[in-house]
Amino acid sequence: MAEAVAWDFIANRVDEIAAGDVSTGGPDFRCRSAAAEFFVEVTNIARSVVTEHTGLSEFPSGFFRHGDLTALIKREVCSKAGRARQLEVPYVVMVTTLHRGAADCVSRAHVEHVLHSTTALSGDFDVELGEVVGPLHQVTRMEMSSFTRRYSTDPMRRNVSAVLVAGFGTYPDVHVLGVLHPDPVRPLDTSGLPDVPFCQFLVWPPDPRVVVGWSTPEP
Repeated sequence: MAEAVAWDFIANRVDEIAAGDVSTGGPDFRCRSAAAEFFVEVTNIARSVVTEHTGLSEFPSGFFRHGDLTALIKREVCSKAGRARQLEVPYVVMVTTLHRGAADCVSRAHVEHVLHSTTALSGDFDVELGEVVGPLHQVTRMEMSSFTRRYSTDPMRRNVSAVLVAGFGTYPDVHVLGVLHPDPVRPLDTSGLPDVPFCQFLVWPPDPRVVVGWSTPEP
């Protein structure tokens, strides 16, 4: 079902889409447009897995704390990265879920975690005073970044040009956001998917600031 919805979403944005040769372990779709040609591999996170991992119900009511999908998305990207080794055009992993509650949470703030992992607030601690001094700032340990070695900015899975995070649980009002690899073997021309916002590192490698930007402004 996720592949069918993914096909519908992509087919309405490219000039041509065709099924890949999955019998040989190839990607699901080959896509062409005037701007770009790329492969797409669709992988779905089951609704039951989302609920178990995040504690988020299909139809949440009220406000409560729940986990995010960063670790699950990284797992899917890692499992599909090997399919791109022999390709000659960019390769995109499209991670979907039909979980309605999770689909509602597909936002720019959450999808940025796919790029650099979750963030936390930190500051300088004065041992003698026993308190934080000076301004607080955001930090990330890069432990769940889909594109780097764990706890590092060393590039990994460079054959994956980009990741699409697709919340299909609210179909047809779906949320699809993209994440670009900072150092891919084959860069993706994002104009092939013109209405999909993509995030990327604006400073690479970090200096050590982590600066992220989007291809389109926040609506």
